[in-house]
Amino acid sequence: MSDDDVDANDDANVVRVEGKGATAKPTAPVYDETEARVFDRGDASSPSAARTLERVSVQEMKEIERANERNAPAAARAREAAFRAMMDREKEREGERGAVERALSVDSLLVFGCDGVLPELVNARVAMLGVVTGGVVEALTGKSYPEQLAWNLTHGVSALIVGAVIAASCLPSITAQADGVEVYGSGVCKWKRDATARAERGYLVDPLNLDVRTLPGKDTVLGRVGWVPFTELLNGRLAMITLICLFAGESIAGRPFFTP
Repeated sequence: MSDDDVDANDDANVVRVEGKGATAKPTAPVYDETEARVFDRGDASSPSAARTLERVSVQEMKEIERANERNAPAAARAREAAFRAMMDREKEREGERGAVERALSVDSLLVFGCDGVLPELVNARVAMLGVVTGGVVEALTGKSYPEQLAWNLTHGVSALIVGAVIAASCLPSITAQADGVEVYGSGVCKWKRDATARAERGYLVDPLNLDVRTLPGKDTVLGRVGWVPFTELLNGRLAMITLICLFAGESIAGRPFFTP
């Protein structure tokens, strides 16, 4: 018997088998101990007792959905009021927070933390710069990538490059202006509300929050083609993988790859 042969009558809570003229009460599903705890049905004091899931008719489900729709605007207003109250408290305490409290704030952790916005962005940009400049230097001087890294680390070049990339990455957020969009926070930690971002905070230091209309490109039916923020992230990840492979490969081979 296929699934099409069974017609469930939700109002009467019965199952009718077509073509046989028989109508029978269905047996309520029985759940094991784990499933019973999930559904929270039955007698919790008896671990071995069989518990069943309560049946809900279609009409009851529709009433629940209508009640949720009626309560949705009030719930949204309550969330908005709670958000406004939280932002007012943060604004009042802005001048009272010390350096340590600022460094451990939610904004600082979401921007500068290990899984924050800035570390991957800086690593990606440094890697792209390293792949290009390292290849040019290797072709001109014959110094391998590991040799260049050792020289840069001992002469302070690496620290200078990383510092310059960090400053350049933070600059768009520092200079950003509220262009018709409400912006919260200050300095590097400026953000706008974004339901898809962590803690609903879309930090302006993240290129993904840039207005792509200001970048060269063209909108098509398949999406935007040209300079888009996600392209930089993909190129940066590819550059990081390439740089690691070059360091490892040239160290194992004992010679540079890009020399005649």
